[in-house]
Amino acid sequence: MSRLLRAAAPALIAALLLLQVQYAGGCGSSPVEPAEGAREAVEASLRALHERAAYRFQLEVQTWIGVSGYTVYGDEKGEGFLEDGEFSLSVLSSSPAGEEILTIFSQEGAVYSKENGETKAIDPGDMPNRLYDPRNFTKVLTEYGDPVSEGVQVDGGATFRVYLLELSSARAQDILSGPAWEYFSNLRFEVRCRVWVGEGSAPPARLVLELVGYDPQESLQRYRSLITLRPEPPT
Repeated sequence: MSRLLRAAAPALIAALLLLQVQYAGGCGSSPVEPAEGAREAVEASLRALHERAAYRFQLEVQTWIGVSGYTVYGDEKGEGFLEDGEFSLSVLSSSPAGEEILTIFSQEGAVYSKENGETKAIDPGDMPNRLYDPRNFTKVLTEYGDPVSEGVQVDGGATFRVYLLELSSARAQDILSGPAWEYFSNLRFEVRCRVWVGEGSAPPARLVLELVGYDPQESLQRYRSLITLRPEPPT
């Protein structure tokens, strides 16, 4: 018997180690969510945001542009609101050129910009970023692959499950302004978005859209933008 045990010892040890690894991997980790359940959760949350008639929001845009071996960085932080089909956003933009304050708002279907006390009508496509209008987030997020769960995050005492959505590269044109698209349209774009989904069918606590453009010849990153929308919950 002892000889049999000695012969079987390596196999027994290997089996025990395998069980330990399987147990350790499952202990404390979030259960894997079926793809169908993940899609339903994301769609319900995005639908709730689309159907919400009025809300305040915060928007942040961080942009890196690679030019001739240098990287130019710009940061935009703004607060705004959506109400009765119209939106308004005040943005503080910071770049190597300095800071400027810009207000973009809509009125009776037209879009206006206000800067240095001067107000003028503009084409919606000429906004510095089309996602200045928060409704365009849900328009961009109409088609995507299977949501991938990236785990759980806690924000403000509440728990959210974060899902990664891969979008078509064609969505880049729906995000960039008209002049920016004309300049960067030769790049190979990747578009993805992280959606922070809470309990029930509440709107997302956060949408983080990432747009990355690569030189098609050298595969070097030439453009990257992180656009974060935080809709505020009703009070």
